[in-house]
Amino acid sequence: MEVVAGEGAATSTDNGGGPYRYGSGCVVAGRTVLTAAHVVAGAVSVFVRDTDKRRFSARIDPTFVGDVSGPGPDLALVFIDDPAFPDGLPPLGLGAVDRDRPGAEVVERCHAIGYPWFAEHPDPASTRDTVDAVGVLPVLSGLAGGLLSLTVTIEPPQPLPEAGVKLVDSAWAGMSGAPVLAGDRLLGVVSEHAPRAGQSTIALVPVTALEAVPVPGPWCGHLRVDGLTDLHLLPERIRPPYLATVAEIGAALHRRMPQLLGRKQELADITAFATSTGPGAAGYRWLVGGAYAGKSALIHEAVTAELRETVDVIVYYLRRVASDADSNGFLTAVIPQLAALVGAEVVDRDEHTYRTLWAQAVPGRSRAMLSGSRS
Repeated sequence: MEVVAGEGAATSTDNGGGPYRYGSGCVVAGRTVLTAAHVVAGAVSVFVRDTDKRRFSARIDPTFVGDVSGPGPDLALVFIDDPAFPDGLPPLGLGAVDRDRPGAEVVERCHAIGYPWFAEHPDPASTRDTVDAVGVLPVLSGLAGGLLSLTVTIEPPQPLPEAGVKLVDSAWAGMSGAPVLAGDRLLGVVSEHAPRAGQSTIALVPVTALEAVPVPGPWCGHLRVDGLTDLHLLPERIRPPYLATVAEIGAALHRRMPQLLGRKQELADITAFATSTGPGAAGYRWLVGGAYAGKSALIHEAVTAELRETVDVIVYYLRRVASDADSNGFLTAVIPQLAALVGAEVVDRDEHTYRTLWAQAVPGRSRAMLSGSRS
């Protein structure tokens, strides 16, 4: 949802000096929209627009507007009171990032979806289109400040500002309150006013920050959760050991290239391959390129960031420097992934177990994405 707050005679940096503040949000349940507190704090009126640009009147209750400057969280609830808005929207599942475990894990396939200023159409209604910032969420970043950091790993439609420049002071203004999702779980909302750690990072306020509210019970009631301690934890605790190696490979790739640039069409082709169904769907796709053409980086971003949670991924890297072109290594890495996918126990790591689990995981036509160097 696009959230527009009226300020009366006041002006706003979010829309270049007009009488409105523009932000983003999402319907968490029924007619309740979650956004950032600084989008609506002190507003004299508020309305929301959906993706079809239909306008709906709404109201704010100071009880459910967080403390913009602290110590309360930069979160707010907006209540749609327009009778034209459809009733009965189911509650959105909430997630919490498990930051109590050591290690360098990330929450993969994360999306911040909002309405930044650069996506505004030059029309009298000043409507904006959605922008999907795709990336991963490092679990242990931002511990001291209590915020989370979305690392945008796939080239966004507009470059993020340099480190130290807040989003609100850039063309990304308007992303405040944008939901950050991992699969079907809402982890938090974008905070434009937070300091930025780098050119590919977006700070967000986790929904668990509502623990700082003096009485969080009413907030939980509107969010349709019993409490903040029973939220679905991410990343999943049961993770095949090889995924730690995949994370290490990804970290090395990101050190060399923080964002994947100029590969949008190839990512779209991979997504189309992975999601296509029917008798004419290809059984495999083979990507071929020379050394340092970015094959590993392309596949890594596709499986960890671009593909939605509706696609299950089994991955194995054949790296010449690590001498990974070994059938035993392949079986050792892949069988636990298949077992976790189908809910089976790992008994043996041989070819027969692999074929049995593969048949359970991919009934009917099996499909694979391969990448290799040009001779």
